Amino acid sequence: MITALALTFIAIASGALLTYTYEEDAPLASRLCAGACIGFAAMGLVGFIFASFLGLNTTTIALTALALAMPFLLLTNTHRRGRLNADVDAATRAISRATTRPDRWAFIYFLFYAVVAISMWLSFSRALLEKPDGIYTGVLNNYGDLPFHISVITRFAFRQNFPPEDPTLAGVRFTYPFLTDFISAMFVRAGASLRNSLFIENYIIGVALVGVLHRFGQQLLRNRTAA
Repeated sequence: MITALALTFIAIASGALLTYTYEEDAPLASRLCAGACIGFAAMGLVGFIFASFLGLNTTTIALTALALAMPFLLLTNTHRRGRLNADVDAATRAISRATTRPDRWAFIYFLFYAVVAISMWLSFSRALLEKPDGIYTGVLNNYGDLPFHISVITRFAFRQNFPPEDPTLAGVRFTYPFLTDFISAMFVRAGASLRNSLFIENYIIGVALVGVLHRFGQQLLRNRTAA
């Protein structure tokens, strides 16, 4: 589980650092949200390339982590390192100001993201429930989707499904977009349980997507309320 969380941290941090190559004025929170989406996408793509040649194993996970860490080289640039330090300082000041002298918008943002984070936690934590007598779900739509996704994840994690073959139709090329399931399979191989492998990815990307859409709304509409 620790390895899976470390891989997650590297992916998010690397994705956030990549945002400094194309966006100058984004706040740190927006960079982290975008970084989660970019980092997880990169992890799935890079990991799949390595796994196609080496199989999904410890070596593949280590090479993927190393490749994901390459954006840290951006910090050798003095300007980008200064921008990162400035963003961290600005975020720290904003948090301090919001806790000591909160204004209306600080309260609105806190309430909004608290509701989002708690709602997604409650939802995704019930997506898969492992009990002694079997696997359950607390989400109605998962009655149809969950068995399929479990079969995709476990086929990658334990049966080395490379090149990808449909887990339900033997000998048939896999045409379903599978990288999200492959990321969960990587977490399983990194020591996470099946339930946690789904939760880590779903929860982080779910919250990050809200942050990305919020930033997009602000840039497009130039209006806090609309965003």
